[in-house]
Amino acid sequence: MEFRTQINNYLMLDDFDGKIDNQQILIVAKSGHGKGLSAEGIMEKFHNAGYLVLCVSDPKKEWELAFSMFKPKSKYHLRHLRKIGKIPSTIPVRLYHPFSFNIPKDYLPNINFFTFSLKEFQREEWSTIVEAESDTESVGILLNTSNNITKEDGLHSFLHNIESSLSSKSSKSKRDPKNFLLQVPPGTRKSISEISRKLQPFQKNYFLAKDNGALNLNWKELLQDQKNLHVFSTYWLDDEKLDDLVVLALLNGIIRNKKYKKHPILIMLPEISRQCPPNPKGYKIMLSKTIRNLLKTIRNITKGGCSSVVDSQDLTGIDDEIRKTSTEIFLGEVGADNERVAKVFNYGKRLREQLRNMGESDNHGDGRNKYIWVGHEEDLLTLFFSSAGHKEQGDDFFDSYKKEYSKDMKNYNNLKEQMKKSYLDDENKVREKVKRIDKEEKEKIEKEKREKEKSKSDDSKEDKKSSRIKEIEAKNRLDKMKLCYEMKNDPKLNEKEKSFRKIALKYGLTHDTVKKYIQEYEKIGDEDGNK
Repeated sequence: MEFRTQINNYLMLDDFDGKIDNQQILIVAKSGHGKGLSAEGIMEKFHNAGYLVLCVSDPKKEWELAFSMFKPKSKYHLRHLRKIGKIPSTIPVRLYHPFSFNIPKDYLPNINFFTFSLKEFQREEWSTIVEAESDTESVGILLNTSNNITKEDGLHSFLHNIESSLSSKSSKSKRDPKNFLLQVPPGTRKSISEISRKLQPFQKNYFLAKDNGALNLNWKELLQDQKNLHVFSTYWLDDEKLDDLVVLALLNGIIRNKKYKKHPILIMLPEISRQCPPNPKGYKIMLSKTIRNLLKTIRNITKGGCSSVVDSQDLTGIDDEIRKTSTEIFLGEVGADNERVAKVFNYGKRLREQLRNMGESDNHGDGRNKYIWVGHEEDLLTLFFSSAGHKEQGDDFFDSYKKEYSKDMKNYNNLKEQMKKSYLDDENKVREKVKRIDKEEKEKIEKEKREKEKSKSDDSKEDKKSSRIKEIEAKNRLDKMKLCYEMKNDPKLNEKEKSFRKIALKYGLTHDTVKKYIQEYEKIGDEDGNK
């Protein structure tokens, strides 16, 4: 199995047995110079050879690869097909889009709106969402929670599970209805505050769902449907990071669900520079690294393996690892990038001149699909166009679909209501849980307050009792002191009858106590006299 050329240097992808070897193909050409046409021609060849085709990215948000469901119409395209003996045709296409409340009320094409299960996301996806390295605390918290939530837990429940795991004590902060009903007191739970902020976009672009969600992507059905091209778009998402996240989740999903795969797979990734730029910043550092690694390993997944076709408008606009891991590279009209490209491949004068002249058309107008095949630079190659349609300048997918498949147009208002109900059900479940927790917390606080007040009251009573006892004891002592003093100074008694011993015997005291009482009482008398 090998790449080879046939008559007139057209590139044939299959060998003499009709088999195609798995390849990682990179096509480089300026916009408008046949890059998309050539990729679609390769895509059709793989599809006809039994490959399951997954178009996981729509960078221009034009449903570009979905135009295969229409017949070609441009003169240059039809002329090329006549020349190579191809009959204009269509390829069956299934359309996919992450669910979003941005979906308009208008009638739209037949689109499979889908969600990802929260439990499906792993370290790579969470790293992209929170824009952090995979070994950070936030990513660990998200991963642990997604692995441990139930099948019934949606986005609100997911975040409240995180909040519960981080809460060592109750918070007096008010719950924020716009922030998943969370309590986020300043300076106490930085992680939950940061995580909730990063998940805010999913309230509108609601494609993170509970594990038993009705719209969760059916990987088994997807990976066993070889008949259709599967075209994914993020047309109604309004966040580039979410676009990239969908691409990453789809690539990871292919590997994680490879057990369902019955056919070899071809992955289409147009404008790979979007996900893998040469000097990525922010979340794209982790995204680029992950996609590079996925494209390296995905080729060897079971049951026939996997190929990919990626393209870019310029070679130096992509991560160099993408070039290094590509098994086949085709260079078209690269414009001002030609000197840098020549330097990368160490091209001499002839090939440098060839690069500068790549945009020139032949007598049949086929210049837009002529390429230098890296490693086989002897002659220029012409890549076949697809027999199916291609998006031309000015084409609108929705207008084209309405013209060709008007009976299949539908609106998705009921679906939006269904998803709104799902969202509110999860929110209300959390709201009831929050009410119960807050009620229990309030009751606990009130109970502690009552117990504290009771304890304080009991202490007060005890203090009063103790004080009263002391008062009584002091009065009794004073009375005894007075009795002892009066007996000692009673003129009716002789000295022997009023001795300390006699007084002690009469009042049940000791000799020394009587003496002390009399002295203290005399002192009290002296103080009163001085007053």
